[in-house]
Amino acid sequence: MVQPNCPGPGYIWVDGYWYPARHHYRWHAGYWTMPPYAGAYWTPSYYQGGRFFGGYWMGGRGRFEHDHRWDHDRRFRDGGRAEGRGRGHGHGRGRD
Repeated sequence: MVQPNCPGPGYIWVDGYWYPARHHYRWHAGYWTMPPYAGAYWTPSYYQGGRFFGGYWMGGRGRFEHDHRWDHDRRFRDGGRAEGRGRGHGHGRGRD
């Protein structure tokens, strides 16, 4: 996959990842997004001990769960080829 051009200042790229969905795994394509506040940095999703931990924002204001409603513009994800509309991943507060 070729990373699409950055849509503007302040956006960061979140790499694609596999996530559990019921009894199988689904691919969430990479996408551009804005941090929830200045100075926040992205901590990617990971697996540890057979468990999935969703990505989140961290910084001076503490941990902040990502809300996929921020990423509804398909132009910013996977060159417009991202699956769905960023829904159904349940990564924490603001579940979509």
